[in-house]
Amino acid sequence: MAEIDDYLDDIDKTKIAVDNDKKKILESIDLNEWFKNPKAYLTLIGSEFAKQHLPEIKEGYNHGKRFARRLLKK
Repeated sequence: MAEIDDYLDDIDKTKIAVDNDKKKILESIDLNEWFKNPKAYLTLIGSEFAKQHLPEIKEGYNHGKRFARRLLKK
């Protein structure tokens, strides 16, 4: 049970870090650029967000993989 709690704690920490930066991005949206070409603008913002959070994305992936392996061993 402790393994599951540790896993969930790690997910919560990563989620908080991403949520904090997400708020910064939302505050910096340039509505004029968005209205010119919404799809291109939002794609650019999404790409930048993913680049900035690549370590967290990889960490989440690795946590999930380790968690699944532990469950399969039991």
